[in-house]
Amino acid sequence: MAIAVHPDDERYKHLVGQQVQHPFFPNRTLPIIADEAVKQNFGSGAVKITPAHDPTDFAMGQRHNLESLCVLDRHGRMNQAAGPYKGLSKQQARERIEKDLTALGLLCKKEIIEHNVSVSQRSGEVIEPMISRQYFVKAAPLAQKAKQAVDRGDTQIF
Repeated sequence: MAIAVHPDDERYKHLVGQQVQHPFFPNRTLPIIADEAVKQNFGSGAVKITPAHDPTDFAMGQRHNLESLCVLDRHGRMNQAAGPYKGLSKQQARERIEKDLTALGLLCKKEIIEHNVSVSQRSGEVIEPMISRQYFVKAAPLAQKAKQAVDRGDTQIF
């Protein structure tokens, strides 16, 4: 939904506030924003922002009023919002995007980087952040009722 650079990065200061056209969605332009969360020495120093699929990007999206467009369905496949990549798995989409960027002459460099993607302790699968409705339960009243049941002897803890 945006391209972000660090506000002190001299390489990109002149581009902040400009717009770029998304290479796969001709009707979508992305703002170039400046944000302190961007690491100047990471990769090119210019990063894509996907507020619906990354906690850091979500926070940036909130600071810069960016739309949170979800491109994944509940099964980890690209949805309608992913356009030509609809129906592909995340990995298949990444491979196709690399191929498409190369075909357009837009892939400048490829490098292996260390990242901090969360992985499920049980399954070993990557945990894909996603915006969804959440609910929370007030635990104190429930705990009080449970404590009373133990105090009355209705419940025994072994």
